[in-house]
Amino acid sequence: MLEKITVWVGKDWDGFTFRLTPKARQMLRLKYPEASMLSQISISFNEKSGFEAIHGPIYRHVLELLTGLGQNEIEKLGGGVFIDAKSEQTIYETQKNPLAK
Repeated sequence: MLEKITVWVGKDWDGFTFRLTPKARQMLRLKYPEASMLSQISISFNEKSGFEAIHGPIYRHVLELLTGLGQNEIEKLGGGVFIDAKSEQTIYETQKNPLAK
């Protein structure tokens, strides 16, 4: 089985910060050297809850932004797992999109 792309999730007074782990960043850099990865994404509590009320969980979109890859490429790599940076507990794991081919 492929190793999922791991994202650390930090939480502060106004929202969440998402970052690829160094191991995930290195793996992606080797497989997709042209990908436009972001170093981090910060999303306020209000923005996250508002987005999710309309579109569902934000995590797939965060993965696309952080990695610079589309969902098909992300799924080929095994998807993503979001880990709380403090507790190291899993917050969310992406599931294969049933509409993807």
